[in-house]
Amino acid sequence: MASPYLDTFLEDFRAKMPGVPGEKATWLLVACIDGRYPHVVHKWMSDKHPDDLYDQINLAGASLGVVDVITEKPQWRQTMLDHIGLSMTLHPICGVLILNHRTCGAFREFKLLTTAEENTPREVDVHADISVEIFQSVLRLFRLRRSKGYVAVYLAPEVTDPRADDFPSAPILLHEGHA
Repeated sequence: MASPYLDTFLEDFRAKMPGVPGEKATWLLVACIDGRYPHVVHKWMSDKHPDDLYDQINLAGASLGVVDVITEKPQWRQTMLDHIGLSMTLHPICGVLILNHRTCGAFREFKLLTTAEENTPREVDVHADISVEIFQSVLRLFRLRRSKGYVAVYLAPEVTDPRADDFPSAPILLHEGHA
């Protein structure tokens, strides 16, 4: 079954990762604890790239996990960055995909967004602002390891069907860059 939104954004992400042509790329998915979003990615990967391996880290709010001035939880930042670094140490990670999502309860919990602001341009702006820190931190981890890598931060649309096999619209690219 075709998944037009996932086909477009995930193949684009995979194509931008550095590596040897024809070599299976190992990458890391950083997502929120809300299981609807990584579920859609897992389903797509098992259908389209069943032999490829990738790591995954889930922390409430995805990008929000490293912004300790907002969460007042410096242990979240340290945990997230330690796990990303360990993934890079243990596996040949050449791409990190950070997947935030709309209507995220963690963004409401930390008073960054209200329910009325969900699915509005303000929500996109808040996610873009919050995700700068994780984007820069992951690029820095690649550079400290003197490794080539690609980092992309997306904002996924709201998924209301827990059985979904694609997003209902295209995810929004918030940040991308190579180390």
